[in-house]
Amino acid sequence: MQAAVEAYRTLRTRLVKQQTRNGTRSLVISSAAPGEGKTLTSFNLALCYANIQNWPVLLVDADLRTRGLSQLAGDPESAGLAGILEGSASYQNAVLRTDVPNLYVLPAGETTASPSELFSTAGWKEFIGWAAETFRMVIVDSPPILNLADFELLLSPCESTILVARARKTSQETLSRALSQVDLKKLAGVVFNSAENRGDKGYYRYSASAKANR
Repeated sequence: MQAAVEAYRTLRTRLVKQQTRNGTRSLVISSAAPGEGKTLTSFNLALCYANIQNWPVLLVDADLRTRGLSQLAGDPESAGLAGILEGSASYQNAVLRTDVPNLYVLPAGETTASPSELFSTAGWKEFIGWAAETFRMVIVDSPPILNLADFELLLSPCESTILVARARKTSQETLSRALSQVDLKKLAGVVFNSAENRGDKGYYRYSASAKANR
């Protein structure tokens, strides 16, 4: 676990350097397919950012189909992102303060509308603009890239993105297909999740290897 924590801290440090250089404040985290660790990466990265003094972070569950991040956060009661995009909730009422200083969460909320239809409206762009002005960092947990229209619509008003690939699960072909749908100018890097690293004493341990390069 300590190796994983250090990997996330390293990822955060590299991303902060990019932010300082490029002025970016919004980051979409996705993967080629489900089950590769994007939601856990989003959650842990947000926690690492929140540990920086005077660095308020907003964590957004934009996977309106599975609501995985909302469930991970205890399924808090809020109209959520769906309520904002449907125009039934204000930003201030939908965004929730957590018991972790500097960490705020926007749950997915519930909707019967098509997520891709909601993200194609001006509401998503307007919300990201507000969030980027209000918080030092906005981390968006996105649906997987392949076979869904959501990701490209989500990324459009955001400034950067990270893809999560899982060791022994994500094939090179699948990752290449996903990358072909990404604006490479916005690609901040790739997180190699569940890697086995050889330790100092010659044994393998679980870790989350993180790499963020421009």
